[in-house]
Amino acid sequence: RFRETDESQQGRVLAVYSSKGGCGTTFVIANLAVALARITRSPSTVVDLNLQAGDQPTYLGIENTPYTIFDVVRNFDRLDQDLLKSYLTNRGKLISLLAAPVEIGRDEDVRPEHVTQIISMLRTHPGHVLIDPQHSLSENTIAALDLADGVVMLLALDIPSIRSAKRSLDIFRRLGY
Repeated sequence: RFRETDESQQGRVLAVYSSKGGCGTTFVIANLAVALARITRSPSTVVDLNLQAGDQPTYLGIENTPYTIFDVVRNFDRLDQDLLKSYLTNRGKLISLLAAPVEIGRDEDVRPEHVTQIISMLRTHPGHVLIDPQHSLSENTIAALDLADGVVMLLALDIPSIRSAKRSLDIFRRLGY
């Protein structure tokens, strides 16, 4: 689904979702970030919401992510644009990443209100915010998808993936996507 953005919002949010792992969402998001940055000459910020198994640093060629979404959550009470920007890992001039936590258990602290605030703050800047969510429709995933201007659904061509995608599409219809 794609919706028109409000003119007061400068950024555009796109999520790539798959209800099963192994369909290529991380690959598509990383390559989309690079392509959009090159084509539009505007920044692309990747938000890795695959909180237990985020691989965006690997796909973006980033060896060290000093900060993750856990750091944002830990300092959420004082979060502003400058602090959020300091938690992004830059990959060149036009691509940045808010990485998923790397330590086990750090994902449990991330709540839908954190996801909503982070994406809302990131979209106030020109460019694109690209979301790589979990492969389940958790509260955090739904919070992210609710804010997306577009949702692309990927699936593999096997029976379990197709059935899972159909269930997800049924839920998306009920959610008004």
